[in-house]
Amino acid sequence: MQLVKPPWINHGGGAIYSLDIHPSGKKVVTCGQGSQGGSGVVNVWNLTPVLDEKAGIDENVPKLLSRMLHTRE
Repeated sequence: MQLVKPPWINHGGGAIYSLDIHPSGKKVVTCGQGSQGGSGVVNVWNLTPVLDEKAGIDENVPKLLSRMLHTRE
C-alpha cells in the first residue's frame, strides 16, 4: 500500500496528529492543531479528488467537507 498526502489536506500550518479513513474509502478525518493558537481541529476530507483524476481538477468537487474546532476545556 502506498499513501500520498495531497497538499490541500492541511490544518493551515498546524500539525496533523492522527487520521482515520472511512470504511467506504471515500472520506478521511484528520485531527490536530489549527492555525488559531492552541485550538484543535477535526477536518473531514473528500477523497474523491484523490481517487478520480478528473474530480481532482474539477473546482466544483469539494475537498473539505467539514471542519470542527475544539479546545481542551
